[in-house]
Amino acid sequence: MKKKGKSAIISFLPYMKKYGWIIALNLFFAALTTVCELILPLIVKEITNTATTNVGALADVIFRYGILYIALRIVDTGANYFMTTVGHIMGTKIETDMRQDLFEKFEKM
Repeated sequence: MKKKGKSAIISFLPYMKKYGWIIALNLFFAALTTVCELILPLIVKEITNTATTNVGALADVIFRYGILYIALRIVDTGANYFMTTVGHIMGTKIETDMRQDLFEKFEKM
């Protein structure tokens, strides 16, 4: 007996193969945004540790980690922009390809 769910997923693969590099970049940027989100607690931990052990260096640590966090936010914003714009356009193109194939099948009928 054939599973319908698995065959449906397999039927999408030819459409996605054409846009493989965009999917790979989308996944890379999704991982990058996750890393950017996970770094904030580490930054807060380092600032807290510095505040409890070496108050004299606190301003320098806050400044360095502040610059790092701003850079990460810029990277995160760029990655989100790519995922929302290019990813959406890719999805629309896949949908267009599927509609075109369906239309061609209906024409043959």
